[in-house]
Amino acid sequence: MDVSREAFRVLYDYKRGLTFKESQENLQAAFGESATALAAFTYWFREFKRGRENSNHDSRPGRPPIAVTDANVIRVG
Repeated sequence: MDVSREAFRVLYDYKRGLTFKESQENLQAAFGESATALAAFTYWFREFKRGRENSNHDSRPGRPPIAVTDANVIRVG
């Protein structure tokens, strides 16, 4: 399982069975100003509730993230 630090804080409480509000209060009490932002917290809590177990970006169809290849450089060159 690959989870970012931010998402791990949320996942840990979610796996412990805490509610959204309990988890948010725990994080705020433990980390104060450095707690995960509410928008990010809400996003990750919902994602884990839906069954997601990692914080990697899902692959999407469309243009590849890197379009510079040796073949393209030679073609343009």
